[in-house]
Amino acid sequence: MTNNITITGDLGSGKSAVAALLKDRLKFEVVSVGMLQRQLAEKYKLNTVAFNEYVESHPEIDLELDRMVAETGKKNNLIFDSRLAWHFVENAFKVYLSVDDEIASRRIFSDKDRMNESYADMEQAKINIQKRRASELSRFKAQYHVALDDWSNYDLIIDTGYADPATVADCILVNRRLHLENRRHHKIWMSPESLIPARSAGSHAEKPDVSVPTSIRQKGVHAGEPVKVIAIDRKYYICEGCQRVAAACDNHVKLLPVEIIAGGEPFLPSGQKADGYVRENLKTSHRHD
Repeated sequence: MTNNITITGDLGSGKSAVAALLKDRLKFEVVSVGMLQRQLAEKYKLNTVAFNEYVESHPEIDLELDRMVAETGKKNNLIFDSRLAWHFVENAFKVYLSVDDEIASRRIFSDKDRMNESYADMEQAKINIQKRRASELSRFKAQYHVALDDWSNYDLIIDTGYADPATVADCILVNRRLHLENRRHHKIWMSPESLIPARSAGSHAEKPDVSVPTSIRQKGVHAGEPVKVIAIDRKYYICEGCQRVAAACDNHVKLLPVEIIAGGEPFLPSGQKADGYVRENLKTSHRHD
């Protein structure tokens, strides 16, 4: 295991901002694909615009770039801000930052410093995000045989929708330390605001636990098991843990550990259809037991 960290994730998830914070806290160097591309452009004696046009008709440049990432990854104390560094850098701590398309489009539309990106409105920004994601998923699968959105590829997944970069960086550092020490850590952390209540009625309803709000206030997270959720079309529905989520919202907790019990699978462990469970038990008006 090296000390390196790779950060990838959804467009607008705050990858660069988080990488910059980690750089300051760890005193690591940030390596970006953009930086490596500029080095290659210098090697070919081209400016960046001419170099990008050149790469479109010379796919071997991508292979050279991949080799540069892999070779750079043999060094220590680096943070890779890159779509695919997790695939090429061995033994790094691999982080994926996730964000809802609506929030991402709002961020991108409002960020006037983003180069080569301007949109008439947030809806246009959202459409572009979705098109780019579909294009990248298809291209990376065809060229590298990897699925960028398969969370099993990563050591840590964080929803950044309602968490500021400092909170996300804290989460990475805490879980990375546990990972390096071969200690158990929760793999998925999501904002309670991103979780949609969907719970069973009757005998399946959660029993009140008065210790939850106190635990949240004192520790920032309930000491029990992660909130169990069902993932459908990039939305996350609470199957178990509504009380913890409500307490987290009330106490302004930014991130909670989450376990996805049904994602790409159509059935829950009980045998019930996941989408049927959500339709029957969805409660969007409030978060309480």
